[in-house]
Amino acid sequence: MKRIAIVLGACLMSALSINAQEVGFHVGARFSLGTTNLDITNSSSEVGKLSFDVGVASQYVFHPNFVVGADFLIGAASSNNSGYETGSDIFGNAVQYDYEERYRLAFAEAPITVMPRLRIKDDFYLKGIAGVAPSFFVGGVTTRTYDNSNYNDDHGYTDKSIQTIESFTLNGVFGGGIDVVHADGRTLFLEARYYNGFDSIGLLNGNSASLNRFKMSIGYTF
Repeated sequence: MKRIAIVLGACLMSALSINAQEVGFHVGARFSLGTTNLDITNSSSEVGKLSFDVGVASQYVFHPNFVVGADFLIGAASSNNSGYETGSDIFGNAVQYDYEERYRLAFAEAPITVMPRLRIKDDFYLKGIAGVAPSFFVGGVTTRTYDNSNYNDDHGYTDKSIQTIESFTLNGVFGGGIDVVHADGRTLFLEARYYNGFDSIGLLNGNSASLNRFKMSIGYTF
């Protein structure tokens, strides 16, 4: 009986030690790299342009199997768009002028996520990710180049400031990842996240635009 009590006591102390080491607030850094899909109404969009962000990562470990994250990130996204506009030649005939346009946008974001985790082996966890990401527009520029060089000289532009993006938008965040957790709670993480805009980010060329992104993130919290 005494031996059983000793074993149970040792198990309890071990469990309490694990919780004491892992449970609590942790802060660190995150870097993400991914792709952008800018969808503009009545226009074509090109998928696969670069997006990235970097900033502060924080998480509160309520239980080794349940974590809430809150980050503050500064990032940029870019996308190409093709289209045309109709003009007239020197004889007054209607002419179609094709163009390529590139957008570069900068945002500040504050993703808030819940992350249930499952311990696979020792300090290795698999986790799911779900939450929201308030996004604040910092600034953006656009460059348009027409195929017709003469028309482009008069109507093309480079790094024109974008003034028609909403200052605040909201995104859904979904994904998964892995955590490697040290005994003292320090965590190395690798995540795949998809950011889905709930509504339009504003107007581009007079048309409603929405922005979705896929990111791979690596980070470390102490």
